[in-house]
Amino acid sequence: MSSAIVATVICRRVCSPISGPMFSRMPRLIFLCFVVCVATPSAAITRISISADDVSNPNISAKRVSVSWRLLEPAGDLSIKIGELVNNGKRLTDTELTCTRLTVLASGIVCKQGALKESGELIPLTFNVANSETFSVALRPKNESWQVNSSRASGHWNASIDIKEGAITRFAPLIPSTLPKLTKGSISGRIELTTDPQENAKIQGRL
Repeated sequence: MSSAIVATVICRRVCSPISGPMFSRMPRLIFLCFVVCVATPSAAITRISISADDVSNPNISAKRVSVSWRLLEPAGDLSIKIGELVNNGKRLTDTELTCTRLTVLASGIVCKQGALKESGELIPLTFNVANSETFSVALRPKNESWQVNSSRASGHWNASIDIKEGAITRFAPLIPSTLPKLTKGSISGRIELTTDPQENAKIQGRL
């Protein structure tokens, strides 16, 4: 990370703002907010805000990142905005994830009604974050279905993507510019990715 992340917790009582360098990965910081919510009386916290000017590693960088989480009963809302996202040379601007029905449970965080705005497209989604190492996301673009599940245990990371009638062009950002471009068609099937503690990776696909 090339700059500090600032987190602010707005409370009715009990809490005080938190600021300064936190974690090297945004997901862990978001999970910290979940821990704070579970450990603090629900009447105490009304909003959690996180902002970072620049979050980066050798493969991906994000600029102008902001997270706003408003806690309401029975469900709150969440907004994550990224001004610029660069991944392996591919650049996206003004990406936003929103959830208008976000519920915090002892077992994790559940979004029952959300959307992803990317390249001008608004994609409905739901997600479930059980802990900092386990999550699932379901995206439902028009006439498509993408289900992503990820978990990590004892140094092993397992992820799967189940696709139904997915637009093949969504893989285009992953294809090197030296190879032919994907411009048309759909794909269905399952992709599985596993890594071990030595970071050896294995990919399997049934398409």
